[in-house]
Amino acid sequence: MMNMLIFEEGHNRRTNHILKVYALAKTIGENENLDNDTMEIIQCSAILHDIGIKLCKEKYGLADQVHQQLEAPLEAEKILKSLGYEKEFIKRVSYLVKNHHNYNIIDGADYQVLVEADLIINAFEENWENKKMQKVINKIFKTKTGTELAKRMFPNKLEQ
Repeated sequence: MMNMLIFEEGHNRRTNHILKVYALAKTIGENENLDNDTMEIIQCSAILHDIGIKLCKEKYGLADQVHQQLEAPLEAEKILKSLGYEKEFIKRVSYLVKNHHNYNIIDGADYQVLVEADLIINAFEENWENKKMQKVINKIFKTKTGTELAKRMFPNKLEQ
């Protein structure tokens, strides 16, 4: 976490987003009783999930998904290697960082939890419309905890 906060150099919105997604992903994963290895992947990917934004803005002047998918995994790998993580762990976290906005290829509990945490926080930050929130929950959410949290955190936006 410390490396990512330093990396963001005090950028208020991105730093707060990282902290919120991390906390929510950790909460969802713990309440889903996921194993320690999966939890470590979830936590690292939550911390690093938007690492490409700063790089892309500096390099390309914008942070669209195409450029983020190119830049983010490489930077995530660099940080994880410097922290001594093993190759397979780095590969999985980098994959999640690269694909966390691709909801059609969710292939594990770690991916699902990251997506749900990021979507809930995005909904808060962007003040989503009721219909959008309901559609996202119905189409993408799979965990009992994430679904329950979304319903309780957005009681006026979701059908009960």
